[in-house]
Amino acid sequence: MNRYKNKHYGNCDYCANNGSSCCDECEHYEHDYYDFWEEDTPEEIAKREKAEIEKANKEATHEYIELDISDEFKQAFDNAKKCAAVQHEFRPVLMGVLMTQDGYMVASNTFLLCKIKYDCIPECLKGRVVITLQDGQAGISHASFPNYKPIIDTIGHKIKPLSQVTMTYKGKEEDQTYGFNQALLQLDNTIVALDDAKLQLAKEILQGEIMLYYESVKNLSPLIFEGSNGIMVIVPLRDGQIYQ
Repeated sequence: MNRYKNKHYGNCDYCANNGSSCCDECEHYEHDYYDFWEEDTPEEIAKREKAEIEKANKEATHEYIELDISDEFKQAFDNAKKCAAVQHEFRPVLMGVLMTQDGYMVASNTFLLCKIKYDCIPECLKGRVVITLQDGQAGISHASFPNYKPIIDTIGHKIKPLSQVTMTYKGKEEDQTYGFNQALLQLDNTIVALDDAKLQLAKEILQGEIMLYYESVKNLSPLIFEGSNGIMVIVPLRDGQIYQ
């Protein structure tokens, strides 16, 4: 049996022994979950996670709008959606992408935020938050999108081309099933650790030369990356998320 904890640890729905006699042992006797809980197969986990996401998207959607979805718009939405929350218990609107009146897509999962310019946003969706985009329909949330503007304010920040930032990479250990590969950025006299997947996403989405804005005296302040087509903000890893 697997002895490590992961994001599904203790969740009966993701236990390979669910529905067996082990359940009685867990429920009625003084056993720790480690005694009987075992992670299900990757295929079953993927199936359950997909069902959970579909359910969460449906619950976050208040209205459906029929429209012609161009390939360009679908690809742009999918890119922005990578920055949105997969699920969010308290603010499900963060599972969506805000289409601004001036033609930007904004999305955030609270650890990552993007504001990207796209010329393909349909007029009928501007000013709305889109949760899903499929089968000729846009699923819309009527909830208010949080005020993101203070987060992208670069006043008082230092600025440096990302290409001139000294960076090193540290991968997670082979036995670490969950965690982050780290990108370590040398900013002035401070090392700032980022989830490398988020940094690679910023490089993938932002166009042109990428400029980095940072506050030198606050090594845990969000870093702001700006390209010719928009902005992305990444929250650094905290001490508890960094592998020594």
